[in-house]
Amino acid sequence: METRRTNYIGKRSSWVRDGKVFSLVISASAPGKFPLFWVLWMGLWVFCGIYLLLQYDSALEEKQQIFLAVFAGFWIYFLIRSLKMFFWKLKGREVVKIKEGALSISKPIGKKGIVFVYNLAEIKNLCLVSEKEKVGPVSILKSLDMFSLQDTLSFLYFGKEVRFGSGLDDSDAAEICSLLKKEIKRALKSEL
Repeated sequence: METRRTNYIGKRSSWVRDGKVFSLVISASAPGKFPLFWVLWMGLWVFCGIYLLLQYDSALEEKQQIFLAVFAGFWIYFLIRSLKMFFWKLKGREVVKIKEGALSISKPIGKKGIVFVYNLAEIKNLCLVSEKEKVGPVSILKSLDMFSLQDTLSFLYFGKEVRFGSGLDDSDAAEICSLLKKEIKRALKSEL
């Protein structure tokens, strides 16, 4: 019987094997790191948005009021996205578990999150996200790390790509990838 021991990969990842259950936790940010940038950014965003929206009632022309109404839509959209990212950076994590012939991935913020379950036998080509996919205008926007999570690991499940491992360093992602391959192989052998 294996003893339960927490192992660390980098500053943000840890894993545990407890009998036939393997658990990997990837924190959204390093421990003790407060997302001060997000607090400042959201404070400025809220201040500017409220200031501009208060101008709606002033003696503006109709075109200016239409512009402010459209701006309010974008402002609210990005406010919601930034709040979601702030709470992700503050309390978010990815939890990957292998048990009973299935791999489950969840991205809870705090204690709430949706769990996606994948049959181990149907997982193909677990690998790092290629450098080609990290180049281009879309990846430049994602690399700014403002409103999206740049996943570093992927696998194919019934022909569809599933990505996870948000914002990992290349060395941590490579170590996690080889660890997951080994654990999936171990779980599939124990089922036989």
